[in-house]
Amino acid sequence: MNTKPYAIQSIMLYPIKGMGGIPLNSAMALTEGIEWDRHWMLINSKGEFLTQRENREFVHFKTELIASGVRVSYRDQNLIIPFESSTQEQRSVQIWKDELLADICDEQYSRWFSEILKEDVKLTCLNKDNPRIKKLKVAPDEVPIRFSDGYPYTILGTASLEMLNSKLEKKLDASRFRSTIVVETQTAHEEDSWEEFTIGNLEFKMVKPCARCVVTTIDQETGTSSKEPLKTLNSYRKEGNCINFSMNAICLREGTISVGDTLKF
Repeated sequence: MNTKPYAIQSIMLYPIKGMGGIPLNSAMALTEGIEWDRHWMLINSKGEFLTQRENREFVHFKTELIASGVRVSYRDQNLIIPFESSTQEQRSVQIWKDELLADICDEQYSRWFSEILKEDVKLTCLNKDNPRIKKLKVAPDEVPIRFSDGYPYTILGTASLEMLNSKLEKKLDASRFRSTIVVETQTAHEEDSWEEFTIGNLEFKMVKPCARCVVTTIDQETGTSSKEPLKTLNSYRKEGNCINFSMNAICLREGTISVGDTLKF
């Protein structure tokens, strides 16, 4: 029987979809995700979202929270995007099967990214009057989400990563899976069986396993890729057509979470 408390080991914020993350000691956990998580997103001329899947240069964009917004660094270049930056217009954007209206940020930001990526891209942010709604098969039936692939939160147990690493020649850290919250666990994949839990006064609910894609095969420092970890995960974590690793979750009651906070079930 596990007597060690389940504690938050790390919290990660990814302000721009597909780009570098920011480790946080504390964060505001909102229904739609960690505050400012996946708040911005690059789109191409067709309005389709862009990530590391399409351009490996995304791994070289690092992000940092500052008082006024987010500092984005690319090699020796820097850009500051204010939290409340001006917008030019609205346009329809596509995230997988979802189509929604987003705000186009000031042209100076889009120009900076376009010059580096050598492609005409636009920086977008969420439009407060046009929320993106995720339909659920469990109560509360729907929740608002930002520009994440599918759900506001992904939660990974440390024991699950340890089991995977025991099967790999080259060990990976949690950043490869871009999870929002990493929890210290004792048994591999026990998070799969969790239904609801609290962190202080906050309430979370697991929704479904997180199906993994080619992004997990991309080294987050170099941009190079290999067959791992999907090749190994395929041998023991394949369910139907999906290779599952970590869990998607929603937040039912908002508040602040911090590294070291314990989960109660």
